[in-house]
Amino acid sequence: MNASRISQEYRNGVEGLVHCAGEDGRLIKGAYYCPCVHCLNHIRLPNRNYEAKKILCPMSLEYKKIHACPNNCVLYTNNFTTLKVCPTCGLSRFKKKTDGSSGEEEIEGPPAKVLWYLPIITRFKRLFAIKEDVKNLTWHENGRKCDKFLRHSADSGYSVKGHYACPICEENTSYIQLKHGQKTAYTRHCKFLVRSHSYRRLKKAFNGCQENEIASTSRSGEQVYEPVKNINIVFGKMQKKSTKKNMWKKRSIFFNLPYWCKLDVRHCIDVMHVEKNVCDSVIQTLLNIKGKRKDGVKARQDLVDMGIRFELYPQSIGKRTYFPPACHTLSKKEKKSFSECLRSVKVPQGYSSNVKSLVSMQDLKLIGLKSRDCHVLMQ
Repeated sequence: MNASRISQEYRNGVEGLVHCAGEDGRLIKGAYYCPCVHCLNHIRLPNRNYEAKKILCPMSLEYKKIHACPNNCVLYTNNFTTLKVCPTCGLSRFKKKTDGSSGEEEIEGPPAKVLWYLPIITRFKRLFAIKEDVKNLTWHENGRKCDKFLRHSADSGYSVKGHYACPICEENTSYIQLKHGQKTAYTRHCKFLVRSHSYRRLKKAFNGCQENEIASTSRSGEQVYEPVKNINIVFGKMQKKSTKKNMWKKRSIFFNLPYWCKLDVRHCIDVMHVEKNVCDSVIQTLLNIKGKRKDGVKARQDLVDMGIRFELYPQSIGKRTYFPPACHTLSKKEKKSFSECLRSVKVPQGYSSNVKSLVSMQDLKLIGLKSRDCHVLMQ
């Protein structure tokens, strides 16, 4: 039991000792005594959670430290185990430090970067050790409906930012580069609606024009694979970016699977994160929180450039600029009423955070909203 806590020897020793105590040991005053008649060794049961974790955690949470290049070029394992400099960028594997005796000579210090690798095999063993968990882990194979409908998302390596962020429209993505806000605004979302939808005819509510265009059709798996199959991925921060514009930045390793090209859905947004971002923006704009609201000076100036929402244009009155209130603008009394309403919300334990503790009546704002809290507020 003197071996390292992350070693196989230590784990086998703990498991053997616990098994021996449970099978043949005698429980006397909270301690198991060794069944051997030649010694009086005993195992005292831990009376604190911390002491129990000191025995149990090393049995399932072992890790390995692997040296890495500071620029993320390579991991010093397998063929690179004995190297002291990166074969790609030439940086040293170790930090340099000055020898205290001479004051000039540099010696090898600690590694410049370390990757903590958590082996997956031991975790699989622990997961499959519980009968109830095994049913959930094998659901995809034994319990899922096989009706040829895809219910799980996947990632292909498409760049979902910039002017062509839509993986369906691609080069036909509708966007406007805001001059004052200096952000990319994606427009004309109504084209994804059916032709008879009333929103298509609303001009003032959107960009001032009726929407008659039809959205592009999603690509099939084979069509997606064509532009990515020849992409060469080189890891590392020092690599020069290609001057050739390509909306696909990498080829997913999942394309090595024989059935991957047959899947239709390969892009999915994180609903909880999007919901939190929308909730934060709505609440911060309603409460007019400085630095967080979306209806600011730059937003009003961009409306002027776009030629929409005339009633919200900034108005110069003498040396001051007046911003007409929008339909969502709340007075101080309304903000206080809104905050008091949130403070009075009561939910079952575990349903969400204590909303009362998140509301600041002094500043009239919400602090520390989590994803689940935003989900509750939005619903």
